[in-house]
Amino acid sequence: MASGTIHYKFKSAKTFDTLAFDGSFIAVSELKRLISEKKGLGKDHACELVLTNAQDGNEYDDESALVWKNTSVIVRRVP
Repeated sequence: MASGTIHYKFKSAKTFDTLAFDGSFIAVSELKRLISEKKGLGKDHACELVLTNAQDGNEYDDESALVWKNTSVIVRRVP
């Protein structure tokens, strides 16, 4: 299976980080989980991650929505 990458950064960050996964797309819920694990946010249940497409500014509000590989997203932590 082909692997894909997502480029993400927190709103306050200056540079994008890369997250690799298997396949051509990834569900928003899975992407949030992987970002939380990579950044060590798994224990902080007081905040939720909100993902926004960096190119068109659309927010991913459906947890089952698919994000295609090579997409850049902006991550915000909200209470």
